[in-house]
Amino acid sequence: MNPWKNFQGLAGWMMRITILLFIFAVFFPAFMRFDVHNLHFFIALGFVIFGVMLFVGGFLSKQTLTVVSALVLFILSVLHAYWSFNGITGAFTQWLLMVSVTFYFITHGNK
Repeated sequence: MNPWKNFQGLAGWMMRITILLFIFAVFFPAFMRFDVHNLHFFIALGFVIFGVMLFVGGFLSKQTLTVVSALVLFILSVLHAYWSFNGITGAFTQWLLMVSVTFYFITHGNK
């Protein structure tokens, strides 16, 4: 018996919206500085572009956009988790959470 099964679609959209909010909170200031000579700008650019693509992919019937954008966000999040590792800290676990959510979208697509 799975009484919450009817809310699976809502859960997927909540994760998409949360990813956008997370990216906005963490990367939008670096993105707005538009310093093309800084690696952090390009990482922020990748997160912003592929985060928006993940959100837009939820409106499409094909899953390709969702899966590809989730894959790029997954790779970027794994890199951030690796860079922020200094023991089990809040920064490290927030990146692990991002890795988990993006991995969900890689494996489930728009289901």
